[in-house]
Amino acid sequence: MKISHIIVTTLTMSIILACAPRQDKNAENLTEIYSLMFKDALKNQTTAPDFVVYIAKNSKTGESKEICTTTDDLYSGEIVDYKTRTVVFSDKDHKRIGAQTYDNKLVDSIFNSLKKTSIDSIIKENNELGYSKTLEHYSTKYSTGYFEHVLYRNRILTNRDCESGYTVVKKIY
Repeated sequence: MKISHIIVTTLTMSIILACAPRQDKNAENLTEIYSLMFKDALKNQTTAPDFVVYIAKNSKTGESKEICTTTDDLYSGEIVDYKTRTVVFSDKDHKRIGAQTYDNKLVDSIFNSLKKTSIDSIIKENNELGYSKTLEHYSTKYSTGYFEHVLYRNRILTNRDCESGYTVVKKIY
């Protein structure tokens, strides 16, 4: 009994240790993907701006917060790091873009409650129809930026359609 317990423990620890570098690599890959998404979003200079997740830093107070807005909000700030997606704003612009009141707990709640099937249906509907009823439902259910933030975390870059005003999938990473 003791030998089997030792064997099981050893195997379990081996698996955990073998997976640890892979988890770090996944986090590193995700950072690279988010950075690429950020750069791609900035290339969009149309009337249908992309939604982008970035760190908004207040130059006066030093306060930083991860938020999601459309790229047109970024132009009043200074991009200081593309890898971490950090943008520094004056105190006035930091307040104007809503960084102080942005609710990351709501983003986490939506992220944790959204089923993989919902994300999959958004991707499937968008690829087949160029439009997603599921995406329209969720993007109108929540305030602008929150659901798009969740999609960004799922490696889906979205933009605001200039005709309908709805959020649409631009690219999947």
